[in-house]
Amino acid sequence: MNTWTVLRILEWSTQFLRDRGCSSPRLDAELLLSHALGCERIQLYTQFDKPLSDAERARYKTILVRRGRHEPIAYILGSREFFSLDFIVSPNVLIPRPETELLVEKVLENTAVHRRVLDWGTGSGCIAITLATHRPEWEITALDISRDALIIARKNALRHACSDRITFIDSSTMINNSFDIIISNPPYIVDEEYTALMSDVRDFEPKQALAAGPEGMTAYTELFKCISHHAADECMIVIETAPSVAEGLRSLALHAGLEGVALHTDYAGAVRMLTGEIKKTTSALSHNGK
Repeated sequence: MNTWTVLRILEWSTQFLRDRGCSSPRLDAELLLSHALGCERIQLYTQFDKPLSDAERARYKTILVRRGRHEPIAYILGSREFFSLDFIVSPNVLIPRPETELLVEKVLENTAVHRRVLDWGTGSGCIAITLATHRPEWEITALDISRDALIIARKNALRHACSDRITFIDSSTMINNSFDIIISNPPYIVDEEYTALMSDVRDFEPKQALAAGPEGMTAYTELFKCISHHAADECMIVIETAPSVAEGLRSLALHAGLEGVALHTDYAGAVRMLTGEIKKTTSALSHNGK
């Protein structure tokens, strides 16, 4: 009987995941096996001949089957890296993605000593916590409609020792502050596109963090209501978007009175971010008394 070594089980599980349509079967197998063995992924390459115990194989089989059903790796491992920080994730929050790091990079270009920041739709808290880590002198408020998401966000703030610098609130709470920066990665996927998403996303990640109505504008409309009431004079606005809804968002921003509206592409050349500025002394937001 052949012994189940690290190399043999990696080869078998890679084929297992490939047969089930996983897009990166070898990488997934290595990530899951290193998690099951409690070691770094690179260490697998130094112990290909190591036999697995019955307990290790059972532990690995459990999570391998979950991945074979297309459950996201991040939920199985319980964490995802964002801006070189490790964040707890669960099916109650959207998995942080590299594209969202562009928003953080844009905001961190602002080097003012003090800024009041609103992270609208904080989810796992990855944006708010990254900003708090890099700009500890800023006042940051993180808002979300989901109380379950806020529980995860608070845990992440404790993990990164910045919970005292972030105020977490649910969207039913009255906000009395105004903000110098409003940043958001809101839901923006058109309903028709949502049904066509990969099962890894559609069947596991929270729909309310993704889908945004037949035109993908539902959350944007709510966001701009918040902006109209809580943007300070010369407030910087940074919003994530996608090619299919970017022009709709741009029109909404111009109608709301943002100045210097610009769309930005990600490293793959896809439109991914809108930036602009509210100047309440001249903007339509102030002019209309909204």
